[in-house]
Amino acid sequence: MDKTKLLIFDLDGTLVNSFNDIAESVNETLRNFGYNELDKKVAIQYIGDGIKKLVSRAFGKSLYNDSEHEWKEEELTKFYNHYVDNYEKNLLNTTVLYPCVKETIEKLKLMDTLMVVLSNKNERLSKKILEALKVKDYFDLIFGGDSFTTKKPDPNPILNILKYFSVSVDKAMIVGDSENDIIAGKNAGIKTCAVTYGLKPKEELEKHNPDYIIDEFKEILNII
Repeated sequence: MDKTKLLIFDLDGTLVNSFNDIAESVNETLRNFGYNELDKKVAIQYIGDGIKKLVSRAFGKSLYNDSEHEWKEEELTKFYNHYVDNYEKNLLNTTVLYPCVKETIEKLKLMDTLMVVLSNKNERLSKKILEALKVKDYFDLIFGGDSFTTKKPDPNPILNILKYFSVSVDKAMIVGDSENDIIAGKNAGIKTCAVTYGLKPKEELEKHNPDYIIDEFKEILNII
């Protein structure tokens, strides 16, 4: 293992299974405003582009059967604020680490691997989840969708991380469960690894040609 090796991990659908808590908070927020709940399978499809997009899509689907409905900023902010308040109170009702995550990052840490979390979820909530699950201290840095001026699939957050650690693109890899992770990694010029146990099915991930596809988190040890 090269000492300068850098792994950048997505959070939801990669390190943690948080989908049920997210979907529950979406539906509680919809109920609060008197709107129809969504099937959880529908709600979780709106995850991946940050909380504001999640809320916008969910409310658009519930009210207008249009997840791309364009909201007035004050309306969306009202929904968003309620969702964040509710989600923070229920952040860890059912959210857990995926199998072998803790054991694998322990091994990676012993191998002097630099490890960073880059989520499109808010940084504060990302840190809170990782701290509660007792893995926060394994990571050198933790970033969210509000940590930089842009978020995945824009490559700039990754480029900033590489610059911070003075790591070249050929010694870094992003690991995630969605096209946003793969596209961001490719646009930044680093290696990409897709996981099949998260949000997106394997067939969809394959369309974006990641360098690696793994079915279990522990398989990372075989490809770095």
